Amino acid sequence: MVIISIVLGLWAGTFVLAYVFGIMDQRLDDAIGYEISHLQIHHPDFLTDYDPRFTIAQSDSIQSVISADPRVAAVSSRMVAFGMAASPTVNSGGKFIGVDPKDEHAVTQIADLVTDGEFLSDSDKNKVIVGKKLANKLKIKIRSKIVLTLQDHERNIVAGAFRVKGIFSSYNTTLEENNLYVNRHDLDGLMMNNGQAHEIAILLNQRNEVDPTVEKLKSNYSSL
Repeated sequence: MVIISIVLGLWAGTFVLAYVFGIMDQRLDDAIGYEISHLQIHHPDFLTDYDPRFTIAQSDSIQSVISADPRVAAVSSRMVAFGMAASPTVNSGGKFIGVDPKDEHAVTQIADLVTDGEFLSDSDKNKVIVGKKLANKLKIKIRSKIVLTLQDHERNIVAGAFRVKGIFSSYNTTLEENNLYVNRHDLDGLMMNNGQAHEIAILLNQRNEVDPTVEKLKSNYSSL
């Protein structure tokens, strides 16, 4: 009876550990798929306080070179800004992410999370994708108009009106409440970054290729 109890206890413990590790792996896959990708490149000073001046020089050229690496599945260059999103009745802080829709869809699955409306297309002008939690907070819906206020490249306060095209739902409530997605050319029109990105997100074919890819990137782009 004692042996049986020990065996059952060991089996139960192994089952619980397998379950926990399974959840952790799934959360990691979700974070890679919906948020961070496998790797990100920034100007070395950008993440300190997200100063809009710290862009990646020749970011589109760098993206093209990285895309040619056989270990890389997809690459997306992004502009990033923090500011206020305002509806006619409510204001809320947010992270504004300017993307090239096709590239972003190849790197992350954020477009698949859109449950109302649809994700951005390359031809969209001043359209925005918001999370369900933020939409509820701002009391907005599809085709509602909101104003995004942020700093441009020279730290001047600028603002632009955007119309809601899609609303996404996520397991990550922080992502759902804070992140807003717009076309990169629209955000560049406000920030005046001359097309230079703040962030390059990289999706690899295999997770175990992260370390050798990092070493190659460090060798090729030592200033980043």
